[in-house]
Amino acid sequence: MTIVLFADLFSVRPVSATLVDPATDDLDDITGDEEATIDPSKQYYSLVVGKFGRFVLDEAHKVRNPYTKCAEAIRQARTDGEDSEALSTTIIHMLTATPMMNRGNDFFGYLTLLWRDVFKAAIEESFGSFCFDVYKEEHIPQFTTAYQPEELLDYEQYQLPLWRLNPHLFSMAMDRRDDLGRCVRAFEVLRAVIPVVMLRRTQATVLEVNGIFIRIGDSIPPYTICTVELEWNDKQQWEQYKKLYDSYITYLTYGTQGDRGTVSFKVAGTNKTSKGNAGTRSFVIHRLLAIMTMNLGLHKVILRSGHRHMVQDVHKWQEMFQDKGMSHYFDLTKPERDLPLYADRYTFAVYLSKESPKLRYLAKLMGEICLSPIQPRRALIFADGPMTLWNIEGFLAVRA
Repeated sequence: MTIVLFADLFSVRPVSATLVDPATDDLDDITGDEEATIDPSKQYYSLVVGKFGRFVLDEAHKVRNPYTKCAEAIRQARTDGEDSEALSTTIIHMLTATPMMNRGNDFFGYLTLLWRDVFKAAIEESFGSFCFDVYKEEHIPQFTTAYQPEELLDYEQYQLPLWRLNPHLFSMAMDRRDDLGRCVRAFEVLRAVIPVVMLRRTQATVLEVNGIFIRIGDSIPPYTICTVELEWNDKQQWEQYKKLYDSYITYLTYGTQGDRGTVSFKVAGTNKTSKGNAGTRSFVIHRLLAIMTMNLGLHKVILRSGHRHMVQDVHKWQEMFQDKGMSHYFDLTKPERDLPLYADRYTFAVYLSKESPKLRYLAKLMGEICLSPIQPRRALIFADGPMTLWNIEGFLAVRA
């Protein structure tokens, strides 16, 4: 097995680049790490072109934005080069549990990796008053040479409606302006596209492995899901949280387009006010809601650190001190500038959890599980998002 480090994928030259056309949606809110995004003033040359015949993309939702370096690396590494009329001999596997994180148009990025011009249906398929709709199940190419018997994409033999994977047509079809029309059309388009590109596996799926039939769920240990509803025990903190929450929900409802009657709102974690951060689809806002619901102190960290909340920021904080960066958390959240750091672990842990019902409940739960006088057990904690993970790990390091 060969593992190629991300930094080794490209040599870069500062010349004008020609990139794939973006989807009509603003992609700012799904770009994430700015260092992972292509600089349009440079041309990227992949150093692994022709060296691999198969790529396995784990966490493939990271290439849903075609403007990331990872997506560009895969596009360049396909062995068909610039010939859009040829079939690629490079095999691409994309693995993800969340193919659509923000909107249906997330599929645009995947299609840019798969599409070749040889797939498209000929213009002759539409004639007179009849318009060939690539997403209608009953519309099968009758005049496109590639899909005729004994041709390259013989439809009778392969039964692959590859003409549906055109990223340009997909983007236009998903860009309906009226809400009802967009929902209806998105349902039609995704229902036509997803079965062509996706192999879906569930716990009930039975697979044959080396001649043995295995049900996926049989290898997963049994577990119980329990939902716990927590309440704020401090009225002032609850009012502060409710005020922030209502502001974000109002922002999600109306956005910041600057039109008459809309709401102007400063978004923590970003200085942008473009359409990519407006409306219910804003991933930035939903991420911030999750962060402040975990701990109101984390919201203060974002505001007082210059809107830092990405993975590289958290890694930097975590390495600052031996307490996983919780001293830095204290410096950014303390109510008075001259307040000294707590000398004992217990008092420091109380401070870290004072604005987080979830951390207080976690401490109670860990005590019952790990310190049980009858049957102490080990625990495995799952959390999502770099800020949340940092806060939990730091809190447990201080509390231990």
